[in-house]
Amino acid sequence: ERPARLRVEVLGLFDQVAGIVATDGARFAFVDLASGRREEGPVDDDLLWRTARIDLAPSEAVALLLGAPPIDDGAHVVAARSFADGAIAATLAVSDGEHAEPARLELEWDGAGELRRAARTDASGERWSARFGDVRDAGGRPFAHDIALEFPRVGASARIEFRSVELDPVLSPGLFVLQVPRGG
Repeated sequence: ERPARLRVEVLGLFDQVAGIVATDGARFAFVDLASGRREEGPVDDDLLWRTARIDLAPSEAVALLLGAPPIDDGAHVVAARSFADGAIAATLAVSDGEHAEPARLELEWDGAGELRRAARTDASGERWSARFGDVRDAGGRPFAHDIALEFPRVGASARIEFRSVELDPVLSPGLFVLQVPRGG
């Protein structure tokens, strides 16, 4: 089971926390520490864009941070290639039922089989791309500690550098719920 819980701390100048958004998968809370703006409610696909300028649905963000880009049901390979250094690339297509042109997911792995790039395009162009680097051991498994995200259609980017990674830890559910005081 893929986790649906997510907590994003938006860092400002000097790595100070400027805002926090947390979701337990069904509901979210957001606090902008600079302005004092607070918001809470049901999770929707635009949540991270509204709160952190990240053009991903929360479920997509969790999948990318885990190094496992979301692959839709019904996806099928439309192109694949291999490279002299052992790297491989594949393009998958999936119809979302709404658009005549299927969305595409491009994936690239290095010669050791580690995911190094993923990109999602739709009829409007490239929606997001992710580059995975600094792959190190995390609990006996290789894990990308550096993820560079680009969101071309909105002109935004983000970089995630994990200082430490613990896979499958037991976490308090309270970590993914912010208590947003009323009127404060």
